[in-house]
Amino acid sequence: MEVGSLAYTEQLQQAFISNATPQHCQALLKQLFRQLGAYFDSHGDLKLTNKFASSLNPQSSFFRVLAQIVQTAFPAGLAAGPNATLALRRMVHQMRYYLDLINVHYLRQRYPTAKNDWARLVAFDIDCYHAQQPMSRPEPARLHNKLDRQLNLPLTPGWNIKRVYGFHVEFILDQAGNFMYLDLTDIGQADPGQIINCSSFNYAERNDNIHRKLDVYYNTPTTRSKDPWLRTFWLQSTRSPTKQNRYNQLRETKRQLAFQLERWYRRVINS
Repeated sequence: MEVGSLAYTEQLQQAFISNATPQHCQALLKQLFRQLGAYFDSHGDLKLTNKFASSLNPQSSFFRVLAQIVQTAFPAGLAAGPNATLALRRMVHQMRYYLDLINVHYLRQRYPTAKNDWARLVAFDIDCYHAQQPMSRPEPARLHNKLDRQLNLPLTPGWNIKRVYGFHVEFILDQAGNFMYLDLTDIGQADPGQIINCSSFNYAERNDNIHRKLDVYYNTPTTRSKDPWLRTFWLQSTRSPTKQNRYNQLRETKRQLAFQLERWYRRVINS
Protein backbone atom coordinates (compact mmCIF):
# COMPACT_ATOMS: atom_id res chain seq x y z
CA MET A 1 0.00 0.00 0.00
CA GLU A 2 1.25 3.46 -0.87
CA VAL A 3 1.71 5.92 1.97
CA GLY A 4 -1.34 8.17 2.04
CA SER A 5 -3.71 5.90 0.13
CA LEU A 6 -7.15 5.27 1.60
CA ALA A 7 -6.28 1.70 2.62
CA TYR A 8 -2.99 2.82 4.16
CA THR A 9 -4.72 5.65 6.05
CA GLU A 10 -7.37 3.31 7.46
CA GLN A 11 -4.70 0.86 8.59
CA LEU A 12 -2.62 3.66 10.13
CA GLN A 13 -5.63 5.03 11.99
CA GLN A 14 -6.46 1.60 13.43
CA ALA A 15 -2.86 1.15 14.55
CA PHE A 16 -3.03 4.54 16.27
CA ILE A 17 -6.35 3.83 17.97
CA SER A 18 -5.13 0.46 19.23
CA ASN A 19 -2.12 1.98 21.03
CA ALA A 20 -2.05 5.78 21.32
CA THR A 21 1.18 6.09 23.28
CA PRO A 22 4.20 8.27 22.38
CA GLN A 23 6.44 5.23 21.94
CA HIS A 24 4.04 3.43 19.62
CA CYS A 25 3.35 6.58 17.59
CA GLN A 26 7.08 7.15 17.17
CA ALA A 27 7.35 3.57 15.93
CA LEU A 28 4.54 4.22 13.42
CA LEU A 29 6.40 7.27 12.13
CA LYS A 30 9.64 5.31 11.78
CA GLN A 31 7.76 2.67 9.80
CA LEU A 32 6.28 5.38 7.56
CA PHE A 33 9.73 6.83 6.83
CA ARG A 34 11.14 3.38 6.10
CA GLN A 35 8.39 2.82 3.55
CA LEU A 36 9.18 6.20 1.97
CA GLY A 37 12.87 5.32 1.81
CA ALA A 38 13.76 8.41 3.83
CA TYR A 39 17.34 9.50 4.50
CA PHE A 40 19.35 12.69 5.09
CA ASP A 41 21.77 13.92 2.44
CA SER A 42 25.15 15.44 3.25
CA HIS A 43 23.49 18.78 4.10
CA GLY A 44 21.04 17.20 6.55
CA ASP A 45 18.10 17.64 4.17
CA LEU A 46 15.40 14.96 4.04
CA LYS A 47 15.25 12.89 0.85
CA LEU A 48 12.58 10.34 -0.08
CA THR A 49 13.27 7.53 -2.55
CA ASN A 50 9.63 6.40 -2.68
CA LYS A 51 6.52 8.46 -3.37
CA PHE A 52 3.29 9.16 -1.54
CA ALA A 53 -0.01 7.97 -3.05
CA SER A 54 -1.06 9.98 -6.10
CA SER A 55 -4.62 10.21 -4.71
CA LEU A 56 -3.57 12.58 -1.91
CA ASN A 57 -5.27 15.97 -2.04
CA PRO A 58 -5.95 18.85 0.40
CA GLN A 59 -9.06 17.10 1.76
CA SER A 60 -7.44 13.70 2.36
CA SER A 61 -7.98 12.19 5.80
CA PHE A 62 -4.36 11.01 5.82
CA PHE A 63 -3.24 14.49 6.88
CA ARG A 64 -5.54 14.50 9.90
CA VAL A 65 -4.47 11.02 11.00
CA LEU A 66 -0.79 11.86 10.54
CA ALA A 67 -1.20 15.03 12.60
CA GLN A 68 -2.81 13.08 15.46
CA ILE A 69 0.06 10.62 15.48
CA VAL A 70 2.70 13.37 15.53
CA GLN A 71 0.89 15.21 18.34
CA THR A 72 0.88 12.02 20.41
CA ALA A 73 4.43 11.01 19.50
CA PHE A 74 5.94 14.31 20.62
CA PRO A 75 3.80 15.91 23.34
CA ALA A 76 6.67 18.27 24.24
CA GLY A 77 7.10 19.37 20.63
CA LEU A 78 9.69 18.75 17.93
CA ALA A 79 12.33 21.00 19.51
CA ALA A 80 12.46 18.99 22.73
CA GLY A 81 13.48 15.41 23.43
CA PRO A 82 16.44 13.06 23.80
CA ASN A 83 19.17 12.72 21.17
CA ALA A 84 17.78 9.28 20.37
CA THR A 85 14.74 10.89 18.73
CA LEU A 86 16.54 13.84 17.10
CA ALA A 87 16.76 12.29 13.64
CA LEU A 88 13.08 11.27 13.73
CA ARG A 89 12.02 14.72 14.89
CA ARG A 90 14.02 16.32 12.08
CA MET A 91 12.42 14.00 9.54
CA VAL A 92 8.94 14.78 10.85
CA HIS A 93 9.66 18.49 10.64
CA GLN A 94 11.06 18.44 7.11
CA MET A 95 8.37 16.09 5.82
CA ARG A 96 5.99 19.06 6.02
CA TYR A 97 7.58 20.52 2.89
CA TYR A 98 6.91 17.32 0.94
CA LEU A 99 3.26 17.38 2.07
CA ASP A 100 2.95 20.96 0.82
CA LEU A 101 4.50 19.96 -2.49
CA ILE A 102 1.97 17.14 -2.87
CA ASN A 103 -0.94 19.55 -2.53
CA VAL A 104 0.59 22.13 -4.87
CA HIS A 105 1.14 19.48 -7.55
CA TYR A 106 -2.37 18.13 -7.06
CA LEU A 107 -4.03 21.49 -7.74
CA ARG A 108 -1.79 22.26 -10.69
CA GLN A 109 -2.56 18.90 -12.28
CA ARG A 110 -6.28 19.14 -11.57
CA TYR A 111 -6.62 22.65 -13.05
CA PRO A 112 -3.88 22.83 -15.70
CA THR A 113 -5.48 25.63 -17.73
CA ALA A 114 -6.14 28.03 -14.83
CA LYS A 115 -4.39 31.37 -15.22
CA ASN A 116 -2.48 31.01 -11.94
CA ASP A 117 -2.47 29.24 -8.57
CA TRP A 118 -4.91 31.77 -7.09
CA ALA A 119 -7.46 30.70 -9.71
CA ARG A 120 -6.71 27.03 -8.99
CA LEU A 121 -7.40 27.47 -5.30
CA VAL A 122 -10.64 29.32 -6.06
CA ALA A 123 -11.70 26.52 -8.43
CA PHE A 124 -10.89 23.84 -5.85
CA ASP A 125 -12.89 25.71 -3.21
CA ILE A 126 -15.90 25.81 -5.52
CA ASP A 127 -15.56 22.07 -6.15
CA CYS A 128 -15.36 21.53 -2.39
CA TYR A 129 -18.52 23.58 -1.93
CA HIS A 130 -20.44 21.44 -4.44
CA ALA A 131 -19.07 18.27 -2.80
CA GLN A 132 -20.22 19.60 0.60
CA GLN A 133 -16.66 19.75 1.88
CA PRO A 134 -15.13 22.66 3.82
CA MET A 135 -13.64 25.40 1.68
CA SER A 136 -10.38 27.15 2.52
CA ARG A 137 -10.39 29.84 5.16
CA PRO A 138 -7.99 32.71 5.85
CA GLU A 139 -5.21 32.67 8.43
CA PRO A 140 -2.79 35.51 9.28
CA ALA A 141 0.34 35.35 7.10
CA ARG A 142 2.69 37.66 9.01
CA LEU A 143 5.29 34.90 9.46
CA HIS A 144 5.26 34.33 5.69
CA ASN A 145 6.17 37.94 4.90
CA LYS A 146 9.70 38.09 6.28
CA LEU A 147 11.88 41.20 6.12
CA ASP A 148 15.60 41.46 5.52
CA ARG A 149 17.03 42.18 8.96
CA GLN A 150 19.62 44.68 7.72
CA LEU A 151 17.75 46.44 4.92
CA ASN A 152 14.32 46.22 6.58
CA LEU A 153 12.83 45.37 3.18
CA PRO A 154 10.44 42.51 2.34
CA LEU A 155 11.97 39.41 0.75
CA THR A 156 9.01 39.18 -1.61
CA PRO A 157 7.04 42.11 -3.08
CA GLY A 158 3.52 42.93 -1.94
CA TRP A 159 1.86 40.87 0.77
CA ASN A 160 1.54 37.08 0.80
CA ILE A 161 -1.67 35.57 2.17
CA LYS A 162 -2.44 32.19 3.73
CA ARG A 163 -5.41 29.90 3.08
CA VAL A 164 -5.89 26.70 5.10
CA TYR A 165 -7.96 23.51 5.06
CA GLY A 166 -8.61 22.25 8.56
CA PHE A 167 -5.50 24.20 9.63
CA HIS A 168 -3.23 21.26 8.69
CA VAL A 169 -3.04 21.99 4.97
CA GLU A 170 -1.98 25.51 4.05
CA PHE A 171 -1.25 27.45 0.89
CA ILE A 172 0.68 30.71 0.66
CA LEU A 173 -0.20 32.95 -2.30
CA ASP A 174 2.24 35.66 -3.38
CA GLN A 175 1.33 39.02 -4.91
CA ALA A 176 1.15 37.50 -8.41
CA GLY A 177 -1.18 34.71 -7.26
CA ASN A 178 1.44 31.96 -7.26
CA PHE A 179 2.01 29.37 -4.54
CA MET A 180 4.99 29.88 -2.25
CA TYR A 181 6.40 26.45 -1.36
CA LEU A 182 9.71 24.72 -0.78
CA ASP A 183 10.68 21.88 -3.11
CA LEU A 184 13.30 19.83 -1.26
CA THR A 185 13.94 17.83 -4.42
CA ASP A 186 15.31 20.98 -6.10
CA ILE A 187 15.95 23.47 -3.30
CA GLY A 188 18.95 25.06 -5.03
CA GLN A 189 16.72 26.55 -7.74
CA ALA A 190 14.49 28.56 -5.35
CA ASP A 191 15.11 32.21 -4.51
CA PRO A 192 15.47 33.34 -0.87
CA GLY A 193 11.95 34.77 -0.70
CA GLN A 194 10.41 31.48 -1.85
CA ILE A 195 12.53 29.50 0.61
CA ILE A 196 11.77 31.70 3.62
CA ASN A 197 8.10 32.60 3.03
CA CYS A 198 6.99 29.15 1.83
CA SER A 199 4.01 27.22 3.13
CA SER A 200 4.53 24.62 5.84
CA PHE A 201 2.10 21.86 6.76
CA ASN A 202 0.80 22.16 10.34
CA TYR A 203 0.63 19.22 12.71
CA ALA A 204 -1.48 21.23 15.16
CA GLU A 205 -5.24 21.70 14.96
CA ARG A 206 -5.23 25.47 15.52
CA ASN A 207 -3.01 28.44 16.31
CA ASP A 208 -2.22 27.53 19.91
CA ASN A 209 0.61 26.32 22.12
CA ILE A 210 0.67 22.93 20.37
CA HIS A 211 1.13 24.78 17.08
CA ARG A 212 4.10 26.66 18.49
CA LYS A 213 5.70 23.47 19.82
CA LEU A 214 5.16 21.33 16.71
CA ASP A 215 5.15 23.78 13.81
CA VAL A 216 6.91 27.00 14.80
CA TYR A 217 9.81 26.16 17.09
CA TYR A 218 12.10 23.61 15.48
CA ASN A 219 15.52 24.65 16.84
CA THR A 220 17.10 23.82 20.18
CA PRO A 221 19.88 25.66 22.01
CA THR A 222 22.27 22.73 21.73
CA THR A 223 21.68 21.39 18.21
CA ARG A 224 21.63 22.77 14.71
CA SER A 225 18.38 23.63 13.02
CA LYS A 226 16.07 20.85 11.92
CA ASP A 227 15.19 22.92 8.83
CA PRO A 228 16.75 22.34 5.38
CA TRP A 229 20.24 23.84 5.28
CA LEU A 230 19.51 26.61 2.77
CA ARG A 231 16.45 27.78 4.70
CA THR A 232 18.48 27.75 7.92
CA PHE A 233 21.10 29.91 6.19
CA TRP A 234 18.65 32.54 4.93
CA LEU A 235 16.55 32.64 8.09
CA GLN A 236 19.47 34.05 10.07
CA SER A 237 19.24 37.38 8.23
CA THR A 238 15.46 37.83 8.36
CA ARG A 239 12.75 38.84 10.80
CA SER A 240 8.94 38.89 10.81
CA PRO A 241 6.93 42.14 10.57
CA THR A 242 5.44 43.42 13.82
CA LYS A 243 1.85 42.57 14.64
CA GLN A 244 0.99 46.23 15.20
CA ASN A 245 1.73 47.36 11.63
CA ARG A 246 -1.65 48.69 10.47
CA TYR A 247 -0.59 48.98 6.83
CA ASN A 248 0.26 45.27 6.65
CA GLN A 249 -2.99 44.40 8.39
CA LEU A 250 -4.87 46.41 5.78
CA ARG A 251 -3.03 44.74 2.90
CA GLU A 252 -3.79 41.29 4.29
CA THR A 253 -7.48 42.09 4.81
CA LYS A 254 -7.76 43.54 1.31
CA ARG A 255 -6.22 40.50 -0.39
CA GLN A 256 -8.21 37.99 1.65
CA LEU A 257 -11.40 39.85 0.86
CA ALA A 258 -10.51 39.87 -2.84
CA PHE A 259 -10.04 36.09 -2.76
CA GLN A 260 -13.36 35.46 -1.05
CA LEU A 261 -15.24 37.86 -3.31
CA GLU A 262 -13.83 36.16 -6.41
CA ARG A 263 -14.76 32.77 -5.00
CA TRP A 264 -18.30 33.95 -4.29
CA TYR A 265 -18.66 35.51 -7.77
CA ARG A 266 -17.40 32.43 -9.60
CA ARG A 267 -19.61 30.17 -7.52
CA VAL A 268 -22.66 32.29 -8.35
CA ILE A 269 -22.06 32.48 -12.09
CA ASN A 270 -21.31 28.75 -12.28
CA SER A 271 -24.38 27.67 -10.31
